[in-house]
Amino acid sequence: MRDRTTFKAGLAAAGLALVADFAGRFLLGFLSVPELLLNLLTTLIPASLFGAALVHLRYFARPLSLVSIAIALLLAGGVGGMTLARLMRMSQDRLPRWVPAALAAVVLATCGEAALLGPSGQPLTPLSAAWMLIQAGVYAAAAMWMLTASQPRGQAATGVSRRLFLEYLGLGAAVLVVGTAVLKGLRDLAAGYLASTPTGRVGPFGRIAPELTPSESFYVVSKNLLGDPELDGASWRLEVKGARTQYLSLGELTRLADLEQYQTLECISNEVGGDLISTALWRGIRLPTLLAAVGVRQTDRFVVFRAADGYSDSLPLDVAQDQSTMLGLAMNGSPLAARHGFPARLLIPGRYGMKNVKWLTSVQLTNTDIDGYWEQRGWSRAAVAKTMARFDVPGLGSIHRERPIRLGGVAYAGRRGIIRVEVGVRGTWTSAELRPPLSPFTWVIWTLDWDPPAPGRHTLHVRAVDGTGAIQSAEPSPPIPTGATGIQQIEVEVG
Repeated sequence: MRDRTTFKAGLAAAGLALVADFAGRFLLGFLSVPELLLNLLTTLIPASLFGAALVHLRYFARPLSLVSIAIALLLAGGVGGMTLARLMRMSQDRLPRWVPAALAAVVLATCGEAALLGPSGQPLTPLSAAWMLIQAGVYAAAAMWMLTASQPRGQAATGVSRRLFLEYLGLGAAVLVVGTAVLKGLRDLAAGYLASTPTGRVGPFGRIAPELTPSESFYVVSKNLLGDPELDGASWRLEVKGARTQYLSLGELTRLADLEQYQTLECISNEVGGDLISTALWRGIRLPTLLAAVGVRQTDRFVVFRAADGYSDSLPLDVAQDQSTMLGLAMNGSPLAARHGFPARLLIPGRYGMKNVKWLTSVQLTNTDIDGYWEQRGWSRAAVAKTMARFDVPGLGSIHRERPIRLGGVAYAGRRGIIRVEVGVRGTWTSAELRPPLSPFTWVIWTLDWDPPAPGRHTLHVRAVDGTGAIQSAEPSPPIPTGATGIQQIEVEVG
Protein backbone atom coordinates (compact mmCIF):
# COMPACT_ATOMS: atom_id res chain seq x y z
CA MET A 1 0.00 0.00 0.00
CA ARG A 2 1.16 3.50 -0.68
CA ASP A 3 1.85 5.78 2.26
CA ARG A 4 -0.81 8.19 1.06
CA THR A 5 -3.46 5.48 1.29
CA THR A 6 -2.38 4.24 4.71
CA PHE A 7 -2.09 7.80 6.03
CA LYS A 8 -5.62 8.54 4.88
CA ALA A 9 -6.88 5.36 6.55
CA GLY A 10 -5.20 6.33 9.84
CA LEU A 11 -6.53 9.87 9.65
CA ALA A 12 -10.06 8.61 9.00
CA ALA A 13 -9.78 6.18 11.93
CA ALA A 14 -8.59 9.02 14.16
CA GLY A 15 -11.62 11.04 13.09
CA LEU A 16 -13.94 8.24 14.21
CA ALA A 17 -12.06 7.86 17.50
CA LEU A 18 -12.27 11.61 18.20
CA VAL A 19 -16.00 11.63 17.49
CA ALA A 20 -16.35 8.83 20.05
CA ASP A 21 -14.13 10.86 22.39
CA PHE A 22 -16.29 13.98 22.04
CA ALA A 23 -19.43 11.90 22.52
CA GLY A 24 -18.00 10.54 25.77
CA ARG A 25 -17.14 14.09 26.84
CA PHE A 26 -20.58 15.56 26.26
CA LEU A 27 -22.77 12.55 27.07
CA LEU A 28 -20.84 10.79 29.84
CA GLY A 29 -18.70 13.56 31.32
CA PHE A 30 -15.27 12.02 30.60
CA LEU A 31 -12.48 14.50 29.93
CA SER A 32 -11.63 14.45 26.23
CA VAL A 33 -8.21 13.54 24.85
CA PRO A 34 -7.61 17.15 23.65
CA GLU A 35 -8.25 18.39 27.20
CA LEU A 36 -6.03 15.72 28.72
CA LEU A 37 -3.30 16.47 26.20
CA LEU A 38 -3.43 20.21 26.92
CA ASN A 39 -3.08 19.48 30.63
CA LEU A 40 0.04 17.45 29.84
CA LEU A 41 1.49 20.12 27.55
CA THR A 42 1.08 22.82 30.19
CA THR A 43 3.24 20.78 32.55
CA LEU A 44 6.00 20.55 29.93
CA ILE A 45 6.00 24.16 28.71
CA PRO A 46 7.98 26.56 30.95
CA ALA A 47 5.64 28.76 33.00
CA SER A 48 7.13 31.97 31.57
CA LEU A 49 6.59 30.82 27.97
CA PHE A 50 3.09 29.52 28.62
CA GLY A 51 2.20 32.70 30.49
CA ALA A 52 3.48 34.91 27.67
CA ALA A 53 1.39 32.98 25.14
CA LEU A 54 -1.66 33.16 27.41
CA VAL A 55 -1.34 36.91 27.86
CA HIS A 56 -0.62 37.76 24.23
CA LEU A 57 -3.23 35.47 22.69
CA ARG A 58 -5.94 36.54 25.16
CA TYR A 59 -9.28 35.67 23.53
CA PHE A 60 -7.61 33.32 21.08
CA ALA A 61 -5.75 31.11 23.56
CA ARG A 62 -8.39 28.43 24.15
CA PRO A 63 -9.84 28.37 20.60
CA LEU A 64 -6.40 28.06 19.02
CA SER A 65 -5.41 25.37 21.51
CA LEU A 66 -8.53 23.33 20.78
CA VAL A 67 -8.25 23.56 16.99
CA SER A 68 -4.47 22.95 16.98
CA ILE A 69 -4.69 19.89 19.23
CA ALA A 70 -7.58 18.40 17.22
CA ILE A 71 -5.63 18.77 13.97
CA ALA A 72 -2.45 17.40 15.57
CA LEU A 73 -4.33 14.32 16.84
CA LEU A 74 -5.77 13.68 13.37
CA LEU A 75 -2.33 13.97 11.78
CA ALA A 76 -0.88 11.68 14.45
CA GLY A 77 -3.65 9.22 13.58
CA GLY A 78 -2.52 9.33 9.95
CA VAL A 79 1.06 8.55 10.92
CA GLY A 80 -0.27 5.78 13.15
CA GLY A 81 -2.07 4.30 10.14
CA MET A 82 1.19 4.15 8.21
CA THR A 83 2.92 2.49 11.17
CA LEU A 84 0.12 -0.03 11.68
CA ALA A 85 0.21 -0.95 7.97
CA ARG A 86 3.93 -1.76 8.21
CA LEU A 87 3.36 -3.87 11.32
CA MET A 88 0.60 -5.79 9.55
CA ARG A 89 2.86 -6.46 6.57
CA MET A 90 5.71 -7.65 8.79
CA SER A 91 3.50 -10.07 10.74
CA GLN A 92 1.07 -11.23 8.05
CA ASP A 93 2.71 -14.68 7.65
CA ARG A 94 3.10 -15.35 11.38
CA LEU A 95 0.12 -13.75 13.16
CA PRO A 96 -3.57 -13.16 12.48
CA ARG A 97 -4.05 -9.72 10.98
CA TRP A 98 -6.02 -8.42 13.98
CA VAL A 99 -3.15 -8.99 16.44
CA PRO A 100 -1.12 -5.84 15.51
CA ALA A 101 -4.28 -3.74 15.81
CA ALA A 102 -5.12 -5.23 19.20
CA LEU A 103 -1.57 -4.63 20.43
CA ALA A 104 -1.72 -1.06 19.09
CA ALA A 105 -4.96 -0.44 21.00
CA VAL A 106 -3.48 -1.74 24.25
CA VAL A 107 -0.28 0.30 23.81
CA LEU A 108 -2.22 3.48 22.99
CA ALA A 109 -4.54 3.03 25.96
CA THR A 110 -1.69 2.27 28.36
CA CYS A 111 0.39 5.24 27.22
CA GLY A 112 -2.68 7.47 27.35
CA GLU A 113 -3.52 6.45 30.89
CA ALA A 114 0.06 6.83 32.10
CA ALA A 115 0.80 10.14 30.39
CA LEU A 116 -2.52 12.00 30.36
CA LEU A 117 -4.55 11.21 33.47
CA GLY A 118 -1.99 12.25 36.11
CA PRO A 119 -1.37 15.84 34.89
CA SER A 120 -5.14 16.33 34.68
CA GLY A 121 -5.70 15.41 38.29
CA GLN A 122 -7.78 12.42 37.24
CA PRO A 123 -7.38 9.15 39.17
CA LEU A 124 -6.81 5.94 37.25
CA THR A 125 -9.99 3.94 37.80
CA PRO A 126 -11.36 0.84 36.06
CA LEU A 127 -13.90 3.11 34.33
CA SER A 128 -11.30 5.58 33.05
CA ALA A 129 -9.03 2.74 31.93
CA ALA A 130 -11.92 1.05 30.11
CA TRP A 131 -12.89 4.29 28.36
CA MET A 132 -9.31 4.91 27.21
CA LEU A 133 -9.14 1.36 25.88
CA ILE A 134 -12.44 1.75 24.03
CA GLN A 135 -11.20 4.90 22.28
CA ALA A 136 -7.90 3.26 21.33
CA GLY A 137 -9.86 0.19 20.17
CA VAL A 138 -12.13 2.31 17.94
CA TYR A 139 -9.08 3.82 16.29
CA ALA A 140 -7.18 0.56 15.85
CA ALA A 141 -10.20 -1.44 14.65
CA ALA A 142 -11.24 1.21 12.13
CA ALA A 143 -7.69 1.59 10.82
CA MET A 144 -7.23 -2.21 10.53
CA TRP A 145 -10.55 -2.62 8.71
CA MET A 146 -9.66 0.04 6.13
CA LEU A 147 -6.09 -1.21 5.74
CA THR A 148 -7.22 -4.84 5.34
CA ALA A 149 -9.81 -3.88 2.77
CA SER A 150 -7.07 -2.09 0.83
CA GLN A 151 -4.96 -5.26 0.36
CA PRO A 152 -4.86 -6.69 -3.16
CA ARG A 153 -6.92 -9.73 -2.18
CA GLY A 154 -9.62 -7.41 -0.89
CA GLN A 155 -10.26 -5.71 -4.20
CA ALA A 156 -13.63 -7.32 -4.71
CA ALA A 157 -16.47 -4.85 -5.10
CA THR A 158 -17.75 -5.54 -1.61
CA GLY A 159 -14.31 -5.01 -0.10
CA VAL A 160 -13.70 -1.75 -1.92
CA SER A 161 -17.20 -0.55 -1.06
CA ARG A 162 -16.64 -1.39 2.59
CA ARG A 163 -13.29 0.37 2.67
CA LEU A 164 -14.53 3.46 0.86
CA PHE A 165 -17.63 3.70 3.02
CA LEU A 166 -15.65 3.53 6.25
CA GLU A 167 -12.95 5.81 4.90
CA TYR A 168 -15.46 8.44 3.86
CA LEU A 169 -17.20 8.05 7.20
CA GLY A 170 -13.93 8.53 9.05
CA LEU A 171 -12.83 11.50 6.94
CA GLY A 172 -16.26 13.03 7.48
CA ALA A 173 -15.81 12.49 11.22
CA ALA A 174 -12.41 14.20 11.05
CA VAL A 175 -14.00 17.19 9.31
CA LEU A 176 -16.74 17.17 11.94
CA VAL A 177 -14.20 17.19 14.77
CA VAL A 178 -12.25 20.11 13.32
CA GLY A 179 -15.49 21.90 12.45
CA THR A 180 -16.78 21.44 15.99
CA ALA A 181 -13.51 22.75 17.39
CA VAL A 182 -13.62 25.79 15.08
CA LEU A 183 -17.26 26.54 15.91
CA LYS A 184 -16.58 26.12 19.63
CA GLY A 185 -13.63 28.47 19.28
CA LEU A 186 -15.67 31.05 17.37
CA ARG A 187 -18.41 30.86 19.98
CA ASP A 188 -15.87 31.48 22.74
CA LEU A 189 -14.42 34.41 20.81
CA ALA A 190 -17.85 35.93 20.29
CA ALA A 191 -18.75 35.46 23.94
CA GLY A 192 -15.52 37.17 24.98
CA TYR A 193 -15.93 40.14 22.66
CA LEU A 194 -19.64 40.66 23.33
CA ALA A 195 -19.53 40.29 27.11
CA SER A 196 -19.84 43.46 29.15
CA THR A 197 -16.37 42.77 30.51
CA PRO A 198 -14.45 41.02 27.70
CA THR A 199 -11.80 38.77 29.13
CA GLY A 200 -8.29 40.12 28.71
CA ARG A 201 -9.07 43.61 27.47
CA VAL A 202 -6.40 46.13 28.45
CA GLY A 203 -6.68 49.93 28.65
CA PRO A 204 -9.20 52.58 29.68
CA PHE A 205 -12.74 51.39 29.02
CA GLY A 206 -14.51 54.75 28.77
CA ARG A 207 -16.49 54.35 32.01
CA ILE A 208 -15.54 53.74 35.62
CA ALA A 209 -16.31 50.20 36.72
CA PRO A 210 -19.26 49.89 39.10
CA GLU A 211 -18.34 49.07 42.69
CA LEU A 212 -20.32 45.83 42.40
CA THR A 213 -19.82 43.86 39.19
CA PRO A 214 -23.03 42.37 37.72
CA SER A 215 -22.82 38.58 37.77
CA GLU A 216 -23.11 38.33 33.98
CA SER A 217 -20.13 40.70 33.60
CA PHE A 218 -17.92 39.08 36.24
CA TYR A 219 -14.71 37.89 34.61
CA VAL A 220 -14.39 34.18 33.78
CA VAL A 221 -11.19 32.21 33.24
CA SER A 222 -11.12 28.44 32.85
CA LYS A 223 -8.63 25.75 31.91
CA ASN A 224 -11.36 23.57 30.36
CA LEU A 225 -11.24 23.43 26.55
CA LEU A 226 -14.67 21.90 25.94
CA GLY A 227 -16.73 23.51 28.66
CA ASP A 228 -16.93 23.62 32.41
CA PRO A 229 -18.62 21.09 34.73
CA GLU A 230 -22.40 21.31 34.93
CA LEU A 231 -23.24 19.59 38.19
CA ASP A 232 -26.65 18.46 39.36
CA GLY A 233 -27.33 20.36 42.58
CA ALA A 234 -29.87 17.76 43.72
CA SER A 235 -27.45 14.81 43.64
CA TRP A 236 -24.19 16.67 44.35
CA ARG A 237 -22.53 16.08 47.69
CA LEU A 238 -19.49 17.79 49.18
CA GLU A 239 -17.08 15.44 50.92
CA VAL A 240 -15.52 17.05 54.02
CA LYS A 241 -12.81 14.93 55.69
CA GLY A 242 -11.07 15.49 58.99
CA ALA A 243 -11.16 13.35 62.10
CA ARG A 244 -14.57 12.35 60.71
CA THR A 245 -16.06 12.42 57.22
CA GLN A 246 -19.28 14.15 56.24
CA TYR A 247 -21.13 14.28 52.93
CA LEU A 248 -23.15 17.48 52.77
CA SER A 249 -25.86 18.29 50.25
CA LEU A 250 -26.39 21.73 48.77
CA GLY A 251 -29.50 22.15 50.90
CA GLU A 252 -27.61 21.30 54.08
CA LEU A 253 -24.81 23.73 53.23
CA THR A 254 -27.32 26.47 52.41
CA ARG A 255 -28.95 26.05 55.82
CA LEU A 256 -25.51 26.36 57.43
CA ALA A 257 -24.66 29.58 55.54
CA ASP A 258 -23.38 32.07 58.11
CA LEU A 259 -21.41 34.68 56.15
CA GLU A 260 -22.08 37.35 53.56
CA GLN A 261 -19.21 39.54 52.40
CA TYR A 262 -18.10 41.74 49.52
CA GLN A 263 -14.92 40.45 47.94
CA THR A 264 -12.84 41.23 44.86
CA LEU A 265 -11.34 38.45 42.77
CA GLU A 266 -8.43 39.01 40.38
CA CYS A 267 -6.93 36.50 37.97
CA ILE A 268 -3.20 35.94 38.34
CA SER A 269 -2.93 36.37 34.54
CA ASN A 270 -4.37 39.90 34.69
CA GLU A 271 -2.11 42.36 32.92
CA VAL A 272 -1.27 45.86 34.12
CA GLY A 273 -4.42 47.79 33.19
CA GLY A 274 -6.35 44.58 32.45
CA ASP A 275 -9.93 43.73 33.35
CA LEU A 276 -9.57 40.21 34.77
CA ILE A 277 -10.76 41.59 38.10
CA SER A 278 -14.30 41.94 39.48
CA THR A 279 -16.19 42.41 42.74
CA ALA A 280 -19.30 40.63 44.01
CA LEU A 281 -21.39 40.10 47.13
CA TRP A 282 -20.87 36.48 48.16
CA ARG A 283 -22.90 34.39 50.58
CA GLY A 284 -21.92 31.04 52.02
CA ILE A 285 -20.52 29.19 55.00
CA ARG A 286 -17.35 30.04 56.86
CA LEU A 287 -14.75 27.36 56.14
CA PRO A 288 -13.77 27.13 59.84
CA THR A 289 -17.37 26.11 60.58
CA LEU A 290 -17.10 23.17 58.17
CA LEU A 291 -13.70 22.12 59.47
CA ALA A 292 -14.80 22.23 63.09
CA ALA A 293 -17.76 19.98 62.26
CA VAL A 294 -15.46 17.16 61.06
CA GLY A 295 -12.77 17.70 63.69
CA VAL A 296 -9.33 19.25 63.23
CA ARG A 297 -6.57 16.89 64.42
CA GLN A 298 -3.38 18.07 66.08
CA THR A 299 -1.36 16.78 63.12
CA ASP A 300 -3.40 18.67 60.49
CA ARG A 301 -1.45 21.45 58.80
CA PHE A 302 -3.17 21.94 55.42
CA VAL A 303 -6.54 21.77 53.72
CA VAL A 304 -6.74 20.25 50.23
CA PHE A 305 -9.55 21.18 47.82
CA ARG A 306 -10.57 19.11 44.79
CA ALA A 307 -12.95 20.00 42.00
CA ALA A 308 -15.17 18.19 39.52
CA ASP A 309 -12.90 19.04 36.58
CA GLY A 310 -9.78 17.52 38.16
CA TYR A 311 -8.55 20.85 39.49
CA SER A 312 -6.96 20.91 42.95
CA ASP A 313 -5.28 23.32 45.33
CA SER A 314 -4.48 23.69 49.00
CA LEU A 315 -4.22 26.19 51.84
CA PRO A 316 -2.24 26.32 55.06
CA LEU A 317 -4.54 25.53 57.97
CA ASP A 318 -4.26 29.03 59.47
CA VAL A 319 -5.49 30.62 56.23
CA ALA A 320 -8.31 28.09 55.93
CA GLN A 321 -9.39 28.82 59.51
CA ASP A 322 -9.53 32.58 58.99
CA GLN A 323 -13.11 33.74 59.61
CA SER A 324 -13.23 35.46 56.19
CA THR A 325 -12.37 32.31 54.22
CA MET A 326 -15.62 30.86 52.98
CA LEU A 327 -17.37 28.29 50.87
CA GLY A 328 -19.37 30.45 48.45
CA LEU A 329 -22.89 29.32 47.52
CA ALA A 330 -24.47 32.51 46.19
CA MET A 331 -23.31 35.55 44.24
CA ASN A 332 -25.02 38.95 44.17
CA GLY A 333 -28.15 37.48 45.74
CA SER A 334 -28.54 34.48 43.42
CA PRO A 335 -27.18 30.91 43.43
CA LEU A 336 -23.82 30.55 41.71
CA ALA A 337 -23.97 30.22 37.94
CA ALA A 338 -22.28 27.14 36.47
CA ARG A 339 -19.40 29.21 35.09
CA HIS A 340 -18.78 30.72 38.53
CA GLY A 341 -18.51 27.38 40.32
CA PHE A 342 -22.00 26.00 41.07
CA PRO A 343 -22.82 24.38 43.44
CA ALA A 344 -19.97 25.64 45.68
CA ARG A 345 -16.61 27.34 45.39
CA LEU A 346 -13.80 28.48 47.65
CA LEU A 347 -13.35 32.20 48.37
CA ILE A 348 -10.15 33.50 50.01
CA PRO A 349 -9.79 37.28 50.37
CA GLY A 350 -6.55 38.62 48.98
CA ARG A 351 -5.54 35.57 46.93
CA TYR A 352 -5.55 35.39 43.13
CA GLY A 353 -8.41 33.53 41.48
CA MET A 354 -6.37 30.37 40.91
CA LYS A 355 -6.64 29.63 44.66
CA ASN A 356 -10.42 30.14 44.74
CA VAL A 357 -11.36 26.64 43.55
CA LYS A 358 -14.67 26.27 41.67
CA TRP A 359 -16.98 23.22 41.35
CA LEU A 360 -15.81 21.80 44.67
CA THR A 361 -16.27 18.10 45.38
CA SER A 362 -13.90 17.53 48.31
CA VAL A 363 -12.39 19.40 51.27
CA GLN A 364 -9.80 17.41 53.22
CA LEU A 365 -7.70 18.20 56.27
CA THR A 366 -4.21 16.70 56.04
CA ASN A 367 -0.74 16.89 57.53
CA THR A 368 0.97 17.11 54.12
CA ASP A 369 0.67 19.73 51.40
CA ILE A 370 0.10 19.11 47.70
CA ASP A 371 1.09 20.98 44.55
CA GLY A 372 -2.10 22.39 43.07
CA TYR A 373 -2.96 22.25 39.37
CA TRP A 374 -1.15 25.48 38.47
CA GLU A 375 1.58 25.02 41.06
CA GLN A 376 2.55 21.82 39.24
CA ARG A 377 3.12 24.09 36.25
CA GLY A 378 5.43 26.48 38.10
CA TRP A 379 2.92 29.12 39.20
CA SER A 380 2.87 30.81 42.59
CA ARG A 381 1.97 28.69 45.61
CA ALA A 382 0.78 31.54 47.84
CA ALA A 383 -0.75 33.59 44.96
CA VAL A 384 -1.15 36.69 47.15
CA ALA A 385 -2.60 39.55 45.10
CA LYS A 386 -0.19 42.37 44.32
CA THR A 387 -1.04 46.05 44.49
CA MET A 388 -2.54 47.44 41.29
CA ALA A 389 -4.21 50.61 40.00
CA ARG A 390 -5.98 51.02 36.68
CA PHE A 391 -7.31 53.82 34.47
CA ASP A 392 -10.93 53.35 33.36
CA VAL A 393 -11.40 56.93 32.12
CA PRO A 394 -10.76 59.03 30.15
CA GLY A 395 -11.63 57.02 27.08
CA LEU A 396 -8.87 57.03 24.47
CA GLY A 397 -9.08 57.70 20.75
CA SER A 398 -10.61 61.18 20.83
CA ILE A 399 -9.50 64.74 21.61
CA HIS A 400 -10.62 65.94 25.04
CA ARG A 401 -11.72 69.58 25.07
CA GLU A 402 -13.58 69.67 28.39
CA ARG A 403 -12.06 71.23 31.49
CA PRO A 404 -11.34 69.63 33.87
CA ILE A 405 -10.91 66.13 32.48
CA ARG A 406 -12.30 63.39 34.72
CA LEU A 407 -9.77 60.65 35.47
CA GLY A 408 -10.77 57.54 37.33
CA GLY A 409 -10.52 53.80 37.76
CA VAL A 410 -10.02 51.10 40.36
CA ALA A 411 -7.20 50.10 42.71
CA TYR A 412 -6.74 46.87 44.65
CA ALA A 413 -4.23 45.40 47.09
CA GLY A 414 -5.97 42.31 48.46
CA ARG A 415 -6.33 42.20 52.25
CA ARG A 416 -3.85 45.09 52.64
CA GLY A 417 -6.33 47.64 51.33
CA ILE A 418 -5.64 50.94 49.58
CA ILE A 419 -4.84 54.17 51.44
CA ARG A 420 -3.85 56.35 48.48
CA VAL A 421 -3.96 56.50 44.68
CA GLU A 422 -1.74 58.94 42.81
CA VAL A 423 -1.78 60.17 39.23
CA GLY A 424 1.55 61.22 37.73
CA VAL A 425 2.02 63.86 35.04
CA ARG A 426 5.59 64.82 34.06
CA GLY A 427 7.03 63.49 37.30
CA THR A 428 4.51 65.21 39.60
CA TRP A 429 2.18 62.94 41.58
CA THR A 430 -1.25 64.13 42.68
CA SER A 431 -3.46 62.23 45.13
CA ALA A 432 -6.87 61.16 43.84
CA GLU A 433 -10.13 61.02 45.75
CA LEU A 434 -11.04 57.54 47.04
CA ARG A 435 -14.53 56.19 47.47
CA PRO A 436 -14.84 54.06 50.65
CA PRO A 437 -14.52 50.36 49.74
CA LEU A 438 -17.47 48.02 50.13
CA SER A 439 -15.39 45.89 52.51
CA PRO A 440 -11.76 45.42 53.58
CA PHE A 441 -11.50 42.79 50.81
CA THR A 442 -12.58 44.83 47.76
CA TRP A 443 -11.14 47.27 45.30
CA VAL A 444 -11.61 51.02 45.69
CA ILE A 445 -12.90 53.47 43.10
CA TRP A 446 -10.67 56.50 42.59
CA THR A 447 -11.32 59.76 40.72
CA LEU A 448 -9.39 62.93 39.96
CA ASP A 449 -10.47 66.06 38.06
CA TRP A 450 -7.38 67.00 36.08
CA ASP A 451 -6.89 70.42 34.51
CA PRO A 452 -4.25 69.93 31.78
CA PRO A 453 -1.66 72.73 31.61
CA ALA A 454 -1.80 72.99 27.80
CA PRO A 455 -3.28 71.34 24.70
CA GLY A 456 -1.44 68.45 23.11
CA ARG A 457 -0.52 64.89 24.00
CA HIS A 458 0.03 64.13 27.68
CA THR A 459 1.37 60.97 29.32
CA LEU A 460 -0.40 59.95 32.52
CA HIS A 461 0.58 57.31 35.09
CA VAL A 462 -1.34 55.85 37.99
CA ARG A 463 -0.07 54.04 41.09
CA ALA A 464 -1.53 52.91 44.42
CA VAL A 465 -0.26 52.79 47.99
CA ASP A 466 -1.43 49.83 50.06
CA GLY A 467 -2.48 49.76 53.70
CA THR A 468 1.07 49.05 54.88
CA GLY A 469 2.33 52.23 53.20
CA ALA A 470 4.10 50.35 50.39
CA ILE A 471 3.96 52.00 46.97
CA GLN A 472 2.93 49.85 44.03
CA SER A 473 5.96 48.38 42.28
CA ALA A 474 7.04 50.23 39.16
CA GLU A 475 9.22 47.33 37.98
CA PRO A 476 7.47 45.68 35.01
CA SER A 477 7.01 41.91 35.24
CA PRO A 478 4.67 39.54 33.39
CA PRO A 479 1.57 38.09 35.06
CA ILE A 480 2.81 34.49 35.08
CA PRO A 481 3.95 32.96 37.37
CA THR A 482 3.41 35.31 40.36
CA GLY A 483 1.21 38.18 39.14
CA ALA A 484 1.96 41.30 37.09
CA THR A 485 3.78 44.34 38.40
CA GLY A 486 4.32 47.73 36.83
CA ILE A 487 2.50 51.04 36.53
CA GLN A 488 -0.12 51.72 33.86
CA GLN A 489 0.64 54.54 31.44
CA ILE A 490 -1.81 56.14 28.99
CA GLU A 491 -1.57 58.88 26.37
CA VAL A 492 -4.32 61.54 26.41
CA GLU A 493 -4.90 64.00 23.55
CA VAL A 494 -6.04 67.39 24.91
CA GLY A 495 -7.65 69.96 22.61
